[in-house]
Amino acid sequence: MSEVQEEIIHVRTADGASAVWRVEYSLSVDECGDVDGCQLSVIDPLGERYEATGRDLYECLKDIRRITDQAGILLCCNGARKNAMPWGSLRRGGAYFVDTHRRWRAVLPWDQVETFGYAPPRKIASVAEQDAYMDVFRKPMPVWGLLNPVLWVTFGFNELYWSTFFGLRRLRWFVSGLKR
Repeated sequence: MSEVQEEIIHVRTADGASAVWRVEYSLSVDECGDVDGCQLSVIDPLGERYEATGRDLYECLKDIRRITDQAGILLCCNGARKNAMPWGSLRRGGAYFVDTHRRWRAVLPWDQVETFGYAPPRKIASVAEQDAYMDVFRKPMPVWGLLNPVLWVTFGFNELYWSTFFGLRRLRWFVSGLKR
């Protein structure tokens, strides 16, 4: 495991009071540089610890939220948003960031937020609600979903935004070929 990192997290208790709790985590990295496990502890001001071990920070946070949700404690962080989930490289990197998904468009680069960053209590959902919302994204898109023009525009923007030097070089080569 790597050295222990610390963050803070905002919490809304069952009686409606706000508090700031401490978060400690450490990541285990394999020879390829991918995270293959982590430990997460959420510590309240009285010193009570909620701990979890899992493949990434998001899964550990979900395990802890299952316990805190039953106690009426709301962890007000981006990882607890109804529409938050890490995909692909974010998961391999330990899920320090999560994507906030919209049903009507593709995820854009600025939709990536820190897992432990503050989120307003009205945007927080239980683990069951979050899983039910994200099940929509795990299913294949129906054919009629491809008719959404916003989806195509945002998908095209992502391709341009994330294009590499080689992609831009190919574009310049293509344009120079048109000029001849």
